[in-house]
This record gives sequence, C-alpha cells and structure tokens, in this order.
Amino acid sequence: MNKLIILISILFFSTNSFAQIQRNSTVTSNSNDSSVLNNKNWKEGKGRKQMFQGLDLTKEQSGQLKTIRQDAKAKREAIENDGSISDIEQKERLRALRKETDDAIQKILTKEQWEKFIEQREKKFNKAE
Repeated sequence: MNKLIILISILFFSTNSFAQIQRNSTVTSNSNDSSVLNNKNWKEGKGRKQMFQGLDLTKEQSGQLKTIRQDAKAKREAIENDGSISDIEQKERLRALRKETDDAIQKILTKEQWEKFIEQREKKFNKAE
C-alpha cells in the first residue's frame, strides 16, 4: 500500500513539473540586433512608441510606422508561437524580422530621425541592462 502511494505521489509531482516548463526565449549573443530580444519590456512592446517620440514625425510617418509595428508584432507572435521550429530557428527568424523592420523604418525616417532613433534605442537598451 505504501509503495502504491509513493508511486502515485511521484507520478503526480513529475507530471506537474513538466507542465511548468517554459520555452526559454533569451538570446545569448554579443550583437546589438539580437540583444534587444533579451529586453523583456522591449519584447512585450512597452516603450516602443516612446522610441519614436522626439523625432518630430509627420502624420504620414506616424501612420506608416504604426502599420510597420503592427505587422512586425503579428509576425513576431507567429514566430514565437510556432512550435514546429527549434529555438535556434526561432532566434534566426526573429533576427531577420528585426532587420526587415529596421530597414522599413529607415526608409520612412529622414537621416537625422534615423540617427536619433538608433541613439534612443541604444540608450534605452543600455539603461535596461
């Protein structure tokens, strides 16, 4: 009887521990492109709008940036929720998405706005570390 209780307890606790496992999405790389993925606030979208404040955007630029951010968010969520790919593949796809998004943003902003945006992003990320 005691063996049965012990066996049931072991099975119960071991199945609960498997339910607690989460996918680790941190990126351990030295490049600035992937390091932003480590910043939880950045990943959750908090503060992204603030990255564009102070750039003196036109209404047209604001609308275009909003569309780009929404598209990037949808693509990012699709990548993160795709259980059929490995963690490494997920990180590679997220890096590619980041580059694609940066390229689209850079096309919209003037040279001065882009430089200020990069400066603000680096300052925000370095502050978060």
